[in-house]
Amino acid sequence: TGLEANLQSLSLAGNLIEEFPSTALKPIHELVTLHMDDNKIRTLSENAFEGFGEHIKHLWLQNNQIKDIPPTAFQDLHSLEWIKMYNNLLTTLHYELMEPVLDTLQHIDIHSNPLVCDCELRWYHQWIEEEWNPVEEEWLKDTFCLDPADNKQHNIAEVPLRDMFCTGDVKDKASARVSKKKLSKNCNFHP
Repeated sequence: TGLEANLQSLSLAGNLIEEFPSTALKPIHELVTLHMDDNKIRTLSENAFEGFGEHIKHLWLQNNQIKDIPPTAFQDLHSLEWIKMYNNLLTTLHYELMEPVLDTLQHIDIHSNPLVCDCELRWYHQWIEEEWNPVEEEWLKDTFCLDPADNKQHNIAEVPLRDMFCTGDVKDKASARVSKKKLSKNCNFHP
């Protein structure tokens, strides 16, 4: 209370927080940097950033116990540039979750998670090839995923896209998005 108008950076790191404090953060509309790292957060709700996430550029969620994130959780993060989610329990980052922030996102750090090399992470592999900035390659080299075919860990950047497949009816939406971005970059055409 009393910080709503001006607070831009908040660190709640290392406080043994078990639930993401969406209700407490809702009044803080100017928040740009949020540190929620080194806690015991297990989940993010579907509307975790609703009402206060519009200006957040830097989101630190590393060293928690996050296992899965609902597809709509990031839809209010219109300015997100950096997100750190390393050392959690994530097996994937669904394209539907990340799609709302891909236009502004510059850095995703997801190393030290039990990631699975399947079609759910194809978009990430393509994003690395198309968008990754050289300055972040240090984190990329430590990002491994489990290949279901051989049950071994592989550096995600070295896994061939053709090997990142799923059984069942999972759509790979990233290919169309990457192709659309290439077209607009090369032709200065904005559909």
